[in-house]
Amino acid sequence: MTLEDKINEFIVFVIENYKVTYNMNGKEVYDLFVKYGVFDYLEKSYDMLHTQGKDYIINEVHSYIENK
Repeated sequence: MTLEDKINEFIVFVIENYKVTYNMNGKEVYDLFVKYGVFDYLEKSYDMLHTQGKDYIINEVHSYIENK
């Protein structure tokens, strides 16, 4: 598996868990992530974030969005 594949898999993981945590559907999460540049943030922060637990990751993404 390439690094790009791992990052894409991580992004799907984040979308799915953000969706469940905030009771949203996939399109709502996708649109939110596009609006606030979350996909770029996840790609750039992959090395640090992918080693953390689900709750930490979702909280970091939520904080990132709130601070934009």
